Amino acid sequence: MRKIFNILLIIFVCSDSILAQQTPQDTRVSYRCVNKPLPVVLKELSKETGVNIVFSESKINSTKTVTIGATNELLVDVVKVICEPFKLTYQIIGGNIAIVSQKFEGLNEQFTLSGYLRSKEGGEALPYAAVYLADRSAGVFCNEDGFYALKLKRGNHNVVFSYVGYNEDTLQLFLGRDTTVNMRLGTSNQITEIIVEEDLTRTTERYGETYFSTDRIANAMMFAGEADVLRAINSTSGVSTASDGFGGLSVRGGNYDQNLILYDGVPVQNTGHAFGFISIFNSSIIQDSRLIKGGFPARYGGRLSSILDIKTRDGNNQHYQGELSLSTIASRAVVEGPIIKDKASFLLSYRRTFADPWIKELSRYIIESGDGKGETSYHFSDFNGKLSFWIGRRHQLSFSYYNGGDDLRSDASTDKTSFGARYNSRDINEQKWGNQLASVHLHSQLGKNVFSRLIAYSSKWESDAYFFDRNAVDSAAVVEDIYAADYKVSKLDMQGLRWDLDLQLNRNHLFRFGAGYVKNSFTPGFISITNVNTGPIFPEVITKDEISLLANSNSYGSSELTAYFEEEFNAGQNVLFNLGVHGSQFKYGTTTYTSAQPRASMNINGQKTWFNLSAAMLRQYHQALSDNGLGFPSDQWITASKYILPADGFNANTSLGFLLSKSSSVVIGAYYKSMKNIISLGEGEALQITGGEEWQKLIPRGEGKAYGVEAGFQWSHPKAEFEINATYGKANRQFEDLNNGESYLYKYDRTYMTNTSLSLKTGEKSRMNVFFTYQKGSNVSLPTGGIIVREQNGQKYIYPVFEGKNNYRFPAFIRLDVGFTFNSKSKIGEHRIFVGIYNVLNRKNPVYLDISRNNFDLNVYEINKVSIFPVLPSLSYTLAIGK
Repeated sequence: MRKIFNILLIIFVCSDSILAQQTPQDTRVSYRCVNKPLPVVLKELSKETGVNIVFSESKINSTKTVTIGATNELLVDVVKVICEPFKLTYQIIGGNIAIVSQKFEGLNEQFTLSGYLRSKEGGEALPYAAVYLADRSAGVFCNEDGFYALKLKRGNHNVVFSYVGYNEDTLQLFLGRDTTVNMRLGTSNQITEIIVEEDLTRTTERYGETYFSTDRIANAMMFAGEADVLRAINSTSGVSTASDGFGGLSVRGGNYDQNLILYDGVPVQNTGHAFGFISIFNSSIIQDSRLIKGGFPARYGGRLSSILDIKTRDGNNQHYQGELSLSTIASRAVVEGPIIKDKASFLLSYRRTFADPWIKELSRYIIESGDGKGETSYHFSDFNGKLSFWIGRRHQLSFSYYNGGDDLRSDASTDKTSFGARYNSRDINEQKWGNQLASVHLHSQLGKNVFSRLIAYSSKWESDAYFFDRNAVDSAAVVEDIYAADYKVSKLDMQGLRWDLDLQLNRNHLFRFGAGYVKNSFTPGFISITNVNTGPIFPEVITKDEISLLANSNSYGSSELTAYFEEEFNAGQNVLFNLGVHGSQFKYGTTTYTSAQPRASMNINGQKTWFNLSAAMLRQYHQALSDNGLGFPSDQWITASKYILPADGFNANTSLGFLLSKSSSVVIGAYYKSMKNIISLGEGEALQITGGEEWQKLIPRGEGKAYGVEAGFQWSHPKAEFEINATYGKANRQFEDLNNGESYLYKYDRTYMTNTSLSLKTGEKSRMNVFFTYQKGSNVSLPTGGIIVREQNGQKYIYPVFEGKNNYRFPAFIRLDVGFTFNSKSKIGEHRIFVGIYNVLNRKNPVYLDISRNNFDLNVYEINKVSIFPVLPSLSYTLAIGK
């Protein structure tokens, strides 16, 4: 009888829905009563609001009465409160409210709400978007493909869909079965506002990660008019580079090679154009960027310091659009659009320096001003291509390709006579480096709460560098011809396959599984020839072709098999745990290394506070062998072998955040990391890599530690944003074969760092950005003298003498940048002009030491602190068409 009654009740309600004049979800009511029977209360509410409230009086316990007072409250909330003591609930059917028993409602049943979040304008996935109930009682984040699976109880729900830079959307629905809902969000007109008032959004900090939206990248201070994700990252706490942005990133006292950088899931070995001043990543095609500098989730492995995960856009599958940009040093073009609307799209971009002619002319002028001759030429370029195909509603296939590189050539010489002495010098520098990345992705929704990602990729890195330097003098006092020739080569070829599976078991448990296989081929090589002639001077130049024949040309192969398991579960009371283990097996010839790396993190979210604690064991099989720590492209990548142990590390992180108001927040935190079996080069004599494996035995191995505290403050206003980050940190290294076995400060021991940024809306279509940084100087090794070793064949080799490693600290690094952005629209498209000044204070921040020998006393070294950029104005213009 109960089933028949409910069926008849629903039929009655549906037939009567046409007569309903109010929307129950939006109807508000003011109502008061004391000790009235429930049927009477329901009838009075229906008459008061005009909303049909239907029920069976025979099913209501008439011995209980209702006492309630409500002022301008939602009708559904009032009905819910008064029905609860009677073990009743409601359903909204059409424009009516039906009162049914909780038992019939099946409130304890759970169903899955799943689907994809994409942009309304271009149909692109919105990775890591938030999906949660309006009352914050449940929620999840989308995965990197915009897929979500949220387990909810049977009943009515208000579901919120939110993504930074997009308009928030809310969906009201009754969930009585597994349901698929694909949402499209439109871009917001106030995309620069900081999102700190969303409790759920703050849980993205659970891994110590920082999110960089496209607008945060665009609003970061540009260099030479180029927006750059690495520039934005460098403004956060715990992150630094060598002076003036030179070289790679150091995260919390780690070396640049300890950062795992993924570009659409493909590992990238070197990220810099122009020695790191500009990254290889074209900001116009980036969809999402995340930096993890705390304890890593188990799905990541292979590095000790940080994870930078960058994903590019799929391309607009709705309409064609493009972008043209011209900056101080480069030009850029982007074009994208549908191949088949809603089903296939393409995205192409190309960027290249156009400053080659004036670089040559300016260098020729500078060289000739010093009584020399020669010139310098330089250019970089990069190309990105992506094809995306949506196969049905559950599968996406994409192809990605990147090819980019740099070419630097310099040749300068002098030959002059002064005061009876003839001086001759020659300086040749030829360097080429670049990446080639290719990948195929298949992303599939295998079930209502199961998502799979399969990627096959290739990552190639190659660099070669040739240097020749001569200083000669012919006088009555001395006849010396001192020259040195170096050749470095580094090749790394990786082919990999990786599979990931996400399983949302229920609203409280998310499981991740994965496995991968990578095959590697390394080709490091280095040969250095120095000599001092006391006979006839000015011999022929040792050419690049001649010296390269002496360098190593052997490849060293290795392979790595990985697997991981990760569980993320909600322990209640806003406590979220992530536990997992990352396992790996590495093979080099007959040598095998295995590792199991446990990971754990905890995140607690309150209404105005949040707390994070994480820890991870880590292992790294590939390291860069560097003689300067700057992350130059000429550094050699070395694989673990029978002589070189894999590097191991422990990384711990904690942070505590406070929501001061709806527009401001403060975060304080601390970190600790330890490393062992890391490699380095000794000072003085260079390590020759000419073949075989004996040279591997000469590489010093040691350990390191880094620890510190960080603090950050953010404040947002519709017309202004302010952010300041500060770090106090220490980093040291200790090698048995270096510095007499004593601990020494690492190059990136900055000790004190502060970064301050202000973004101010100066008009309806204009904005001013100010960036200021103060960092304690980095550490370098300063030679105190030299020693000449004479070989039996009569050649002389000169080695510098050092009294302690990193025995000199540069002056404090200080830089102030100011920029203005102007936006406008026309029939052609959207226009954006950027005018900026880099290093407003014109401070000569030293980048490196130029160490040269005195021509008259070979034991004396002349030291010059070299700074690169004085005050530097920049200008860029961007035209967006079809946006």
